[in-house]
Amino acid sequence: MQLWLIPSRYAAASIVAGLLVPRLEARFVASGLDLSTSSAQADLSAVASGMMALTGIVFSIAFMLVQFNAVVYSPSICLRRGGGEGRP
Repeated sequence: MQLWLIPSRYAAASIVAGLLVPRLEARFVASGLDLSTSSAQADLSAVASGMMALTGIVFSIAFMLVQFNAVVYSPSICLRRGGGEGRP
């Protein structure tokens, strides 16, 4: 089996699902969500701002972990592990 067949099958399945699921939902799950455009925009903007805050927290924690791990090693240890002789 060639490697390009797997992604092409996933792409074809996603296209079929993208065309089929909304039609099935409109036919069988006809639940009336009486949302106006402004309330939908407010909900989506709240979710987006929460995701931006979460992303900022995750990146700041990741940078702090990198900084704390970089402080642990002295320059001579880094040079010795990197193949240098340990000269300043």
